[in-house]
Amino acid sequence: MLFTLTVPLVLVPGPLHAITHAHNLPASPCMSIYQPTRRAALGAATAAFCGLPAHAAQREADYSAVAADLSSMIKADPDVGPTLLRLAWHSSGTFDKISKTGGSKGGTIRFKEELAHGGNAGLHKLVDVLEPIKARYPDVSYADMYTLAGKVAIESAGGPQISWRKPTPHSAYAWRATHSAPVSATECISCDPFACVPWCTTCQPVAAGASSPHPAGAAASRSPSANSPSANTPSANTPSANTPPHATGAGRVDDSVEAVTPDGRLPNADTGHGQAANAHHLRYDVFYRMGFGDREIVALSGAHALGRAHPDASGYSGPWTPTPNLLNNNFFTLLLNVPWHRKVWDGPEQYEDPSGKLMMLPSDMVLVDDPKFRKFVEIYAADEAIFRKDFAKATSKLFALGTSGMRTVPVVWEGAAVRDASPPSAAIAGAVLSLAAAAAVGAAAVAKGEDGQWDGPGGGCILFEGEQVCGMASPDGACVLHAEKGWVCA
Repeated sequence: MLFTLTVPLVLVPGPLHAITHAHNLPASPCMSIYQPTRRAALGAATAAFCGLPAHAAQREADYSAVAADLSSMIKADPDVGPTLLRLAWHSSGTFDKISKTGGSKGGTIRFKEELAHGGNAGLHKLVDVLEPIKARYPDVSYADMYTLAGKVAIESAGGPQISWRKPTPHSAYAWRATHSAPVSATECISCDPFACVPWCTTCQPVAAGASSPHPAGAAASRSPSANSPSANTPSANTPSANTPPHATGAGRVDDSVEAVTPDGRLPNADTGHGQAANAHHLRYDVFYRMGFGDREIVALSGAHALGRAHPDASGYSGPWTPTPNLLNNNFFTLLLNVPWHRKVWDGPEQYEDPSGKLMMLPSDMVLVDDPKFRKFVEIYAADEAIFRKDFAKATSKLFALGTSGMRTVPVVWEGAAVRDASPPSAAIAGAVLSLAAAAAVGAAAVAKGEDGQWDGPGGGCILFEGEQVCGMASPDGACVLHAEKGWVCA
């Protein structure tokens, strides 16, 4: 999913700015509206319009190149894919909607303190393996790389296209502002040319010789050690707690070790107190805490179609399906149709099929034991298209937990999934819309009525915050102009 078109301030006021960018920014003579898009060609036009250097408008991390490298890892070893998805999942699944802590925003799973959490057993190996990719792309944060790895893993396994989103540059700047980090005018300008950087008027140059707001010299106990006796402790190649938070021109901003959340936020395979307790744990201890509902819980559980459990990591053993490198609805069909029996072995409680080759966890079996969960298992087992759609939506939400001001980023690499259901193409095409054309689009769309339905050419519908929103579509089909909400993007 790509994003928006260029529209003048005088014709499309407040609603667009309010929806696509949550922060209220000070007015600026060059500011039209926040427009997170089309990068190279559109960026140059925006820079010229705002009077900014052209190179400032073109600065953007090469996420497609990162995705290509991640894809190459999976091609070399298909078993890496499911583990990359697990890393992305666990990096995001610590979010708490009440305290607003955790989530994918800080990339804190790179620290030994978080890797030592029970649910992350074995992931330190993958964190180390990803270090060369991170070194090749220093403008890409760990947080962005980990969540992008989840998208690449899913699509490389034949899964649906995952809308991968990152915070707008304003969000990155807001993070730095809250940490009292002065930013030079040059760095400010390069952050967000698309919004004409109105907030740069408040930036203060860094004084000569000024100290960093994130000094080195954190406690040595927070730095990973190559001599650590823990099996879950990363090697010396893993980023140190002394590493300052990574602030790129745009995207997630890596946080410090202090942002690591307490252990216990990830789902357990078994509480040890029966299936009623397991169902309560999934709902109230984990997924409801993050803001998910029952349908999303079941949809996200479908990721167990991929990979296998390893006794030296989780303690459990075996694959869930006979196709562990393909994402499909086999997990659900097997749950419903196979006679599962408790496995007799020395390990933790798990279930096996009659052949003894496949397994299910107690937290998997609760999806068919609990009536409210079971109805969604039956839906997904009967219709893979519905599963793919729900899984894609829930996964995109998962990878964005803890962030704000998100926009969809086009990431293209060989083997990337094609969108399962593309919205209608827009009648107005071209790399950059003229101001006159944009004005006509805006005026026509706003006149369509309160429901935002669009019955003319160039219409489309997207899912926005769980609701279908229809209106005049942007050329790439990822955004629509709603009568009340203004421009909104999937």
